[in-house]
Amino acid sequence: MSTKSALRSRIRALLSSVPPPSLKSSGSAVAALLPSLPWYESASTVGVYSDLRNELPTGDVIRALIEDGKGVYLPRCADGDDGADGPKMDFVRCFEAGRDDRSEWRRGKYGIMEPEGAASDDDIDLLIVPGVAFDPVTFRRLGQGKGYYDRWIQGRRAGGGDGGPKVGKVVGVCLDCQVVEGVPFEEHDVVMDGLIWPGGGVQVRKTVDSPQS
Repeated sequence: MSTKSALRSRIRALLSSVPPPSLKSSGSAVAALLPSLPWYESASTVGVYSDLRNELPTGDVIRALIEDGKGVYLPRCADGDDGADGPKMDFVRCFEAGRDDRSEWRRGKYGIMEPEGAASDDDIDLLIVPGVAFDPVTFRRLGQGKGYYDRWIQGRRAGGGDGGPKVGKVVGVCLDCQVVEGVPFEEHDVVMDGLIWPGGGVQVRKTVDSPQS
């Protein structure tokens, strides 16, 4: 078993024992911490995920984004064959004019509820991402192993890559048990600009400038 696989197995075992009330309270805590991000106030468009079982719940985060007047975008994984360039993902704008359109979502490729509609070509100022583990020292992220976020972010950080939307700051959110030092890293893995978890609050990578600096 690889180092990454071993860490995934260990963290997933910990997550499986987290009771639902603790998951919910952790999601609420992260939602309350969002405005403390140095990039939050200036971000007009925010990407956020629809949570899998045992991921940090994003219901309260999404409600906070809507209440603060942010444009909210959720990811959608491509159906069928991933293709030669790896798995594909795009983002769809949701909750326009405050309308709750979750009743129109469908269960996607991995059983995650995903929005319908056309892919957006809007820039995303702030992207909130899940992960299996995050390193609070290096800000490295260990994902589920499919590479969706790493590929999408790398292209968008490079100035839009194929002409698609650009992404600004990328922030990982998680439960306390998912924060570990020594997360293994490969060249294609994306480093976070910031991290938020209930026991650690808001952490910003030191090489990342805040709007005030």
